[in-house]
Amino acid sequence: MKLVPVIMMSGLVAMSSGAYGQELGSFAELEAILTDQIQSENFEGISLQGGTSIDVPNPLNSVTILQLPWNWDIQAGVTYESPTRLEMHAGFSGGDENVYLRAYDGVEIRFDVGQVAFGLNLMSFASGTAYTIELFDRNDVLIETIIRPSDAGATFFGYQAPTVGISRAVFTHPTLNFMIIDNVSFGMDFIACPADVNEDGTQNFFDVSAFLSFFNEEDDRADFNDDGQFNFFDVSGFLSAFAVACP
Repeated sequence: MKLVPVIMMSGLVAMSSGAYGQELGSFAELEAILTDQIQSENFEGISLQGGTSIDVPNPLNSVTILQLPWNWDIQAGVTYESPTRLEMHAGFSGGDENVYLRAYDGVEIRFDVGQVAFGLNLMSFASGTAYTIELFDRNDVLIETIIRPSDAGATFFGYQAPTVGISRAVFTHPTLNFMIIDNVSFGMDFIACPADVNEDGTQNFFDVSAFLSFFNEEDDRADFNDDGQFNFFDVSGFLSAFAVACP
């Protein structure tokens, strides 16, 4: 028999844990989550000769890109920033010649609206080392820290955090001269009030009651960390979401 959890509503603290998010294995997974709301940034603009670079504004977004004398489109709602320098570089990524964003001393990607999920191609040129990825929720609380081996080939990285939203991702490395990112995809479709589980537009006791019912019935609406199981992590995820006032 499944036990219905007793939920205490006081002293709620958001946990900095991967329990509220998980990596995506492919662009197809990301596309299935974002569906027709997906937006992709591949940094194509003016033609550059292979192996050449041009400096771009730092931070870079749809407003600051207008500082350049060329017509270069950057998707609205996302900002790229490096502690030192950003540039567009023409070269080969994944076997295709294209233009991508090259960052020195790491890069931070910020979203104007918390994201359900995002993804990008990430590449470096020093095998045997590693880079660190830090993901933050819409309240700028650390969700998870991921350490991945660097590779000379383009590697997809994707992440989803549907109950807390992703506000920014910070990519850093201790030894690489630079890293490059390309094909950044996001959706601007964050669920503003994930704890409003009865979807009446108000977050209150009735949502707690609805969550308990959904949890007892193993309804997907109570699977708050989207792992296909119903356990403590879903209760904790609901409590953390409930503790955040709807914007």
